[in-house]
Amino acid sequence: MVNSRDIFGELILRPGKAVTIRTDVHSLALADRHDLWYSGGGMFQPSKFGYTGRRSNRRSGLAMLYVPAPITA
Repeated sequence: MVNSRDIFGELILRPGKAVTIRTDVHSLALADRHDLWYSGGGMFQPSKFGYTGRRSNRRSGLAMLYVPAPITA
C-alpha cells in the first residue's frame, strides 16, 4: 500500500452529554497516476511473486468511502 494515498476526514458531533455521532470519509487513490494497481496475497508459491499489476491508464482515483458509525449513548 505504499503507492496509494488515503485522504481522511472525520466528523464528531456531541448534541448532548450522553450522545456522540461520528462519521468517517476516505478518498483512496494512487500516489502516482503512472503506477500500477497491485493485488495479490504475497509469496505463497516459490515460483511466483504473488502479486499482479494492472495499468491505471493515468487515472489515480480508486474510491470514496463514507463510513457512518453507530450513535453511541
